Amino acid sequence: MNRERQQKSFSQKPQRQRDNIPNNVVNVGSKEPAAVYFQAIMLKFADHGMDKIIVQARGKGIINAVNAALMYKDRFAKGSVQIASTDIFTDHVEYDGITKAVSAIKIVMEKVNTLDDQVKKILT
Repeated sequence: MNRERQQKSFSQKPQRQRDNIPNNVVNVGSKEPAAVYFQAIMLKFADHGMDKIIVQARGKGIINAVNAALMYKDRFAKGSVQIASTDIFTDHVEYDGITKAVSAIKIVMEKVNTLDDQVKKILT
């Protein structure tokens, strides 16, 4: 009987907000090291073939977001990716009925058209 109650309570939970996140967004937290998010950025650019990635974080995760984005740009991509824009803002989060102001960052990274890319576009 307890199992039936547990299953019912799980199925009645509302969908989490992360289900609505676009494919080109990497949400960065503070619990994992920056290298984990670096890999997520790398997978988005390389495996999924995306030209534009948005790295976003709140609170303590801002440090990891900046480190992961710069690691990819400076050490791995070396000139093939640029930081298109950076937005720093205050996000208002409701927790236990209390609204709190939390610092947040959004880093937009995009591929740079190299000479090889331009030649490939012309030839195709």
